[in-house]
Amino acid sequence: MVKISIVTPTYNNFEKLKFNINSVLSQNFYDIEHIIVDNLSNDGTENLIKEYIGKAKYPVIYIREKDNGIYHAMNKGIKAANGVWVHILNSDDYYISEKSLSSLNIEENYKYDVIANTIMVKNEKTGSIISKWIPLYNEKINHYNFPHSGMIIKKDFYEKYGYYDEKYKILSDSMYCMKFLPFAKYKIIEKPLVIMLNSGISNKFSFTKSKELMIFNLFYYHGPFKYRIKFIIKNLISDFKNILKIIFNKSLLCKRK
Repeated sequence: MVKISIVTPTYNNFEKLKFNINSVLSQNFYDIEHIIVDNLSNDGTENLIKEYIGKAKYPVIYIREKDNGIYHAMNKGIKAANGVWVHILNSDDYYISEKSLSSLNIEENYKYDVIANTIMVKNEKTGSIISKWIPLYNEKINHYNFPHSGMIIKKDFYEKYGYYDEKYKILSDSMYCMKFLPFAKYKIIEKPLVIMLNSGISNKFSFTKSKELMIFNLFYYHGPFKYRIKFIIKNLISDFKNILKIIFNKSLLCKRK
């Protein structure tokens, strides 16, 4: 059994996937496998993976089939994993250095269910680092603010407690944290593991995201009532501002025409 299974869901993300793959290839820790779950990309991804399989010094498992969203793809990858630990490394993300995986010291940290690492968030347009996301459990408000791409989770923890809820399309990872992390023995590492681009769907406004945020605050977040109300109001204000921005941009576009 390998130590770490890296699971990468992807769809028509050829250029960013190359960064992802190269960051895995560069690791000085080889007791890994890389599972790429491809939703039938038609941008050259299939040939890229075939070349990758020939280069890699570790198993590369390529699952190429239709899926029903990113969490369906994640779950397929987790269930196919042969590793003790599973790391979801989305195709927009890549390891910060060649020592990222070796720095986890997984032998020393075997007693934990989850190793929660810091990530760096990068602006896709400017190429600059815009934030450092350090995992934090806020006991006062009972909130797990753990970056999903920074979490290494034991496969047997998934098998015991469950997988990502596929009926949600954007925030199922946040719901997973609130639902299952209370049962986990976890360790927080402040040294950054991954660089995440800010271009993912969870960083953009959508009505689906708004709906899932409301569900999260009402049914998954179990903090004090006043904070639940506070988060709901904050999200509604943010949604209202985004809707106004969309309307304003559309009106500008119409004027230019």
